[in-house]
Amino acid sequence: MPAGNIREVKLPDGSVVRGIELGFAIVKEDWNEYLLDDGTKLRVKNVLIKALRLVDEEGNPQQTPLGDPEIFINSTVTVVASQ
Repeated sequence: MPAGNIREVKLPDGSVVRGIELGFAIVKEDWNEYLLDDGTKLRVKNVLIKALRLVDEEGNPQQTPLGDPEIFINSTVTVVASQ
């Protein structure tokens, strides 16, 4: 993995994560729907903006204790309310 591809992202708590930005293709984006007690229907969708494959100080990919890749995501939540 070339070091030039490594980005640093500062989190709201001041900590920094290092990773390689990954491209992605949208396969499916569904809405979750909820009916509130007052009759309001909420539709909620999480939308991926960016994904980083986390790396250590030497640029090696990080893994969870189970061996899965550690991925940091930046996403937004879209909410629509209707009566």
